[in-house]
Amino acid sequence: MKRSRLGRLKPSAIIAVGIVLGRGAQADTIITFDGGGASNDAITAPFGSNVGASVPGVSVVGLGTPGISLTWGGGPGGATRWEYYNDPVWSAGQLNGSTNGSFHSILFTPTASVAVSLDSLNFHPYYVSAETFNYNWSVLDGSTVLTSGSIIFSSDATKNHPVNINYTGNIGEALTLRLDRTGGTGSGQNIAVDDVRFAQVPEPSTLALLSMGCLAGIAARARWRCSSANRPA
Repeated sequence: MKRSRLGRLKPSAIIAVGIVLGRGAQADTIITFDGGGASNDAITAPFGSNVGASVPGVSVVGLGTPGISLTWGGGPGGATRWEYYNDPVWSAGQLNGSTNGSFHSILFTPTASVAVSLDSLNFHPYYVSAETFNYNWSVLDGSTVLTSGSIIFSSDATKNHPVNINYTGNIGEALTLRLDRTGGTGSGQNIAVDDVRFAQVPEPSTLALLSMGCLAGIAARARWRCSSANRPA
């Protein structure tokens, strides 16, 4: 019977593999927008990109997402863009120009050795009113929809309108999070998003452990080959 490849790994490599398999999707970076910029300023790259520690507008848990960069977009038209909204009461990412038929997006681009894990976000309408908002959300690889859903809510001045995404892409796969306004009576200036949560898989510490395990395995194999070559016939 052939031995499994896992059986030939060094203990450190086996531990690293176990961490990767058992970790699952864990939000290591949270885009809070708090103090990220002045109200009504456009949100552009590199905000939220390659973060390994907390900075204004971005909260990091653990070692963060240093291998993932973000690109902020939307359409159609120049008025459809992400904007900071900060005041003494709350902070969020304003969906400027979010009228029916428009969309906002975030492109998450990983390095070749990691995957993007998208966790969740919260919609945040500004006021307590009779306004309503309808959105479709989707995660795409290019133009291919990987997962999607919809949400309808009333304006209540809270961010208690969560979208749970829970999707992890492949290693090196860029993912686009897209929010399409599909209906409702709310103004295109009275809606925001908060607490965009995402993670890097494997996390940086696991990548280092995997590298150590692989190097240990290569060294051990090299030693074995060397000893075999020096054995008497």
